[in-house]
Amino acid sequence: MRLLAAVRLSRLSYSSTSVDTQAENLAEYARRNGHTIVALTEDLDVSGGKPIRERPGVGPWFKRLDVWDGLLGFSIDRMFRNHYDFVTTWHDVFAPNG
Repeated sequence: MRLLAAVRLSRLSYSSTSVDTQAENLAEYARRNGHTIVALTEDLDVSGGKPIRERPGVGPWFKRLDVWDGLLGFSIDRMFRNHYDFVTTWHDVFAPNG
């Protein structure tokens, strides 16, 4: 499966979920499961309060759905603003596009 790997860091000073830590974990997951990461997007110093489709790093990829099959993130709170953001993204993007 072709995966789009998305990392987000709300404050550049956070070390527990650093960009490198997130990226390494995503690469390891993809490798273990036979997937290919087509791109690694970075949203640095971007609040989780910003919906995923509006983030400067990952947002533009939602207009390029032919390039990737799935979205990969370190944890749900690194990917989506809240449950509503997840559900609307699923409803508007993922479900209609398989």
